[in-house]
Amino acid sequence: MTRYFEIEPDAAGGIGRGTVMDRSVHPPVVSKLVYQVEGWFGDSIVTTFPCFLVTDEAKRGLLKIGISGAKFAEAEVTTSEEFHQRQPRLR
Repeated sequence: MTRYFEIEPDAAGGIGRGTVMDRSVHPPVVSKLVYQVEGWFGDSIVTTFPCFLVTDEAKRGLLKIGISGAKFAEAEVTTSEEFHQRQPRLR
């Protein structure tokens, strides 16, 4: 039996400079993602159209339950000036 889940992850940032994306198709095809974080609350899954980013732990969990229709690839993650202003200082 196939099960479907709907998720509504936070958009903790957006497409960053250096992303390589084919916008001539819909949804766009991303061959290199640079994700610029503006504010992150520690969620295991975040998004920016047309991609989802997951932690390694979330990826392992998704693979364990047999997720289909997803492709996992590395992404470059950067932080914006807003991120540094919003995030509390770690001690």
